[in-house]
Amino acid sequence: MKKEISFKNNKGQTLMGDLYVPEEKYKLKYPAVIVCHGLGGNKDAQNKVDLSEALSKKGFIVLRFDYSGHGKSEGNYEDTTVTQIIMDIQSAIEALYSLNKVDRKKLGLVGHSIGAVAAIIEAAKDTKIKAAAAIGAFYDPIKPMRACIKNKKECEAWANKGMAEVEGGQLKYEFLKDFKKYDILNLAKKIKIPFLLVHGLNDHIVAQAQAQKIAKAAKLPIKIVEETHIFDKKAIEPVVVWFDKHLR
Repeated sequence: MKKEISFKNNKGQTLMGDLYVPEEKYKLKYPAVIVCHGLGGNKDAQNKVDLSEALSKKGFIVLRFDYSGHGKSEGNYEDTTVTQIIMDIQSAIEALYSLNKVDRKKLGLVGHSIGAVAAIIEAAKDTKIKAAAAIGAFYDPIKPMRACIKNKKECEAWANKGMAEVEGGQLKYEFLKDFKKYDILNLAKKIKIPFLLVHGLNDHIVAQAQAQKIAKAAKLPIKIVEETHIFDKKAIEPVVVWFDKHLR
């Protein structure tokens, strides 16, 4: 069963999500997974829908939602930062915690691209997360952001102008400044829960080397699949298997 839900973030903005609840009638509590999209994306991207449905079919409660300033949620896209994405994820966790059917001891998180970065940060810091996965993760934002900014001149002028046209709309330079507050490699080393990295062999937005370096530094498992940055079934399958193994 799927239904649309809404909840507030730390700024009082309304975030929109889609909640999947298994239709088994007699089980009282279910493990749950939050699905997080990339920068400029939204919860309704087909791969996020497919991932959510695949997890739901395995008996997980699933919440996929739009960050503030994205999709159907309130807020301005230009104000997006990694810190605010983290706060939005924490609000999503609280939304799940308010549901009687959610087993709080079995909460998972999977993120794509900037959502993968957020998953690393959350997994390192938030003890409520018991298993996690990251698709298309990176620790250095410069090359991925260059790929997202529409032209080279605008990329070079981003710091001076304070704003650039990227995938999804205008984005403040504060995004990059905020990202640099997080030492992703060091945070990954602090992860104590089951954590899987998945990366596309043909990802031309985020180099495979970025995920490989995270995996090596933090001694995390990594699965390389024949996908681009916009992943499909070959990336979804290992993620579903991962949560089926570690959230039961």
